[in-house]
Amino acid sequence: MKINATQHTTATAPLQTTKETRNEAATSGKKAAQPQNVPETRDSMMINDAKTQLHAMPEVDMERVSALKAAISQGKLQVNCDELAQSMRDFFRS
Repeated sequence: MKINATQHTTATAPLQTTKETRNEAATSGKKAAQPQNVPETRDSMMINDAKTQLHAMPEVDMERVSALKAAISQGKLQVNCDELAQSMRDFFRS
């Protein structure tokens, strides 16, 4: 088999440095492509599982919200509006 300059595989293609990859990602406005055929480690598998579970969860637990609304309307839960307002101010100022 004859090998010429136009024949190459990904194994012999020049590798990009991390800096080059970051620069390309920044200029294209997209994330850099993830390496292919990289075996997953136990940690990366756990992180991916956690991400999947997180994405499956609703943003707001409406069952809990309904229970709190009912408790407030029935007088079972007292709300200090001044403390609540101050906490909201502190949260949005930081």
